[in-house]
Amino acid sequence: MYRKRRKIRYYSGPVSRERLRDKPWFPYAVIALAALVLALIVGSILGGVADKTGGKVYERKNLHDFGGVEEAEERFASVPALDADYLSLSGMDNGDIRSALSDLEFGDGVAVLLYEDGKVYYSTDLEDTTSVSLTEMSSVSLSTFADRADSKGRVSIGVFVSSAFAEEGEAARILARAEEMAILSEIATSGMDELLLVGLPSDPALAVEVNAYLRELSAILDGRMRLGVAVDGKEEAADMAHTVAVSVEYADRFALDLRGLSDEELTAAIEANAYYLTYYRMRVMFDTREQYEILSSYGVSGGILIGIND
Repeated sequence: MYRKRRKIRYYSGPVSRERLRDKPWFPYAVIALAALVLALIVGSILGGVADKTGGKVYERKNLHDFGGVEEAEERFASVPALDADYLSLSGMDNGDIRSALSDLEFGDGVAVLLYEDGKVYYSTDLEDTTSVSLTEMSSVSLSTFADRADSKGRVSIGVFVSSAFAEEGEAARILARAEEMAILSEIATSGMDELLLVGLPSDPALAVEVNAYLRELSAILDGRMRLGVAVDGKEEAADMAHTVAVSVEYADRFALDLRGLSDEELTAAIEANAYYLTYYRMRVMFDTREQYEILSSYGVSGGILIGIND
């Protein structure tokens, strides 16, 4: 049986408006739907951020609000921002270093501990040529490490923790300084990009000795490696200023050491040192991913990640 085709009616603008007047709830429904879509979009974005920061979303802040200057001092303005992964050489041999560098995912640099508490964390020839007793924690040579890092497009950074100034008496400190300079002389020829010196005291009474240490180290490096000096973020800003003042003649860059601080302590240290972070375009040293997110919220542009090996 033939069925009559249903006629489709098309409504023009005026007719549509007339029909809508018969449905007073329609505009409110459109508004509600739009609000729901917007909420879903914003929720998705914030959810993604929260997943990366352990469930927290950090408010964007500005160092200028805490005493930072507008621009870095001209000499330090060109210091590149750098995010560096941490790699422990302990227990490695030269065959391990290639795969270890390939496995790293974070940043554009790689930092390794070279020396701390009288122990050398790489393969050294010094025990064969000096009477200094050193403990080798790895059979990786620094030249191999530097070559491998360069082949992966990574900036290689060596962290050297000085303990020379912990000695009692000036004569003992001079001897400890000579031992460290022997080690640093070997490091200077490694082909690494940067040396980060940690452990300099802020005590004004040791300012002359610290200055002499840096002057001797600068002559040893002779431009073959950039020299970074770390200052302790746990200290008062006024004390930290002593280290900066003694080091500024020789340092190519500075780093603020914030390792081991709680989130609250980290925030307080950033705000207290906003001037130094900005003026010297300081890098930062930290040891958790969450700290990295907090630092980013303050606009701290580049850091050195020390202590994470996950």
